Amino acid sequence: MKLSIRHETHYEYSAPLQYALQQLCLTPQANAHQAVDEWHVSAPGQLYAQRDAYGNLAHSWSMARARGGRHVYRGSVMAHGVVCTQPAPWLVDDWRRRTRRCTCAPRR
Repeated sequence: MKLSIRHETHYEYSAPLQYALQQLCLTPQANAHQAVDEWHVSAPGQLYAQRDAYGNLAHSWSMARARGGRHVYRGSVMAHGVVCTQPAPWLVDDWRRRTRRCTCAPRR
């Protein structure tokens, strides 16, 4: 199955920010049952990528008021891309086995 995914988070603060640090866990991991065809993450600041102990990709970014500059009130983060999935064989087999036992037809 080919999935087109789009995620948006909008930040809006009622008071000016001096500094904010965010960590984004928005990138899917490729494995035997899914392939990441394309993936993009964007944020108002520079993104720094790192992997956790499980191999998941996370991005960090910060919002900071520039010296003598304007205060930050809002920002948006977006992640989008295409992921192709393949069903796990044991899940498909289990589903087929379970549906054979169940029927919606009334018994006579």
